[in-house]
Amino acid sequence: SGRIVKDSNGQKVLGMDGKPLRTPGMFKCIQAAGWMYDETTAQVSMNLLDHNVTGLADVTEAIRNESAKHGLNSIAGELVGLVPLQAMLTAGRYYHNESLSMEHMKRSDEVMLVKAAITGLMLDKLEGFDPDISIIEWTLESNLGDQVE
Repeated sequence: SGRIVKDSNGQKVLGMDGKPLRTPGMFKCIQAAGWMYDETTAQVSMNLLDHNVTGLADVTEAIRNESAKHGLNSIAGELVGLVPLQAMLTAGRYYHNESLSMEHMKRSDEVMLVKAAITGLMLDKLEGFDPDISIIEWTLESNLGDQVE
């Protein structure tokens, strides 16, 4: 993982094994790529491999900060697939500035933090984010009911 090292001519620098050399990226446990659609629109796509190591809010804020360095704004986020509830609660705590204990958390607290995460991660800017479908535990709960433990 990491960025491919290039020489002064923009060519990949290869190691002894013939594979491109890489420098470590900003985060651990993440695979990311970015590209420009045009002069004003870029997209960053990533797979978070362990949300306990690199959180959703950490990555979102890094993208905002890097964008700002170039005079750009982050305007939306999108989450494809399923996300663990804990990843959303952690992001929600960051954006809500909340330190609720997991032991004493009620469903209403979870909903509040998930809403804060959705807003903070900008998941409500494109096609919308349905937590009941996109959060693993909630989609299982709604589909399997009491069978989930």
